[in-house]
Amino acid sequence: MDIRALVAPLRADAVSGAAVIARRAARLVRRAARETPAADVRALRSALSRLAVALLEAQPAMAPLVALARDVLIAVEGVDEIEEARGAAAAAALAFTATLERAGQAVAGAAVPLIPEGGRVLTLSSSSTVRWALLAAARERALRVTCLESRPLREGRRLARALEEAGIPVRFAVDAAVASLVDESDIVLVGADSVGDRGVVNKIGTRAAALAAGAARVPVYVLADRTKLLPPGFPQPLGGTGPAHEVWRAPRGVEIWNHYFEATPVELASGLVTEEGVLDPAAVAAQRAALAVPPRLREWSRSRRTAWTAG
Repeated sequence: MDIRALVAPLRADAVSGAAVIARRAARLVRRAARETPAADVRALRSALSRLAVALLEAQPAMAPLVALARDVLIAVEGVDEIEEARGAAAAAALAFTATLERAGQAVAGAAVPLIPEGGRVLTLSSSSTVRWALLAAARERALRVTCLESRPLREGRRLARALEEAGIPVRFAVDAAVASLVDESDIVLVGADSVGDRGVVNKIGTRAAALAAGAARVPVYVLADRTKLLPPGFPQPLGGTGPAHEVWRAPRGVEIWNHYFEATPVELASGLVTEEGVLDPAAVAAQRAALAVPPRLREWSRSRRTAWTAG
């Protein structure tokens, strides 16, 4: 099985959020567990390890891929029979998908009480967890939403369209308007692709929204289930540079800066909304410290930490 070809469509996705990417990755793992040529368990473990690394390299900002790799690699440890190992890997990927779905819905449910009756919510990008929270809240109370477009790919349009179709009043605005619009907001809700040593890594514009909300004394909540948490010391890359033409087909002498992700300190948020409720920075750190890391992931982490720390 050609791992590079298998992972290529996932690598090319610059729009989908972490949960969507993770579900697609889990399907790839299940396929690989069934179809990868392997004479014995050792060969299968090696192939799954290579796939896990390829997934992490394809979407390095997405922490759920770390959780998926961890679950699958742990599942095949101590298994002696090849067919049993295939079944264990596929079952782990399937269980991960189910957990991801339940966790996202639980986080969304925990966020609903934070949204005031008749309040205006400001958000950016197109987090599936934020969308679930807004749709759930709208079934209980009146609310309005301001969606920032999330340049350069404008995935904020996806969220605005989904909310409008659900009958929720939506205002759509350019990212640069965040400081003006947060003054009119009651709460800021954002998603997360990872939570680690650097803080909350999410789409570019998240830090500006958090800083503007802090200055306006508007609460900011990050919606992130446990799959978004990275162990201490684990690399937390911001991803590479996107194509220049997404921003502007500029004259030759103009340098285009096009990054999709940025880090926002956890301390800028009013809290991290998880399956277990709203956590403060100390509780987030404790949960991260308790995460298990299989040897292959720890080895990969060490090899990439230096290169990505400056990324």
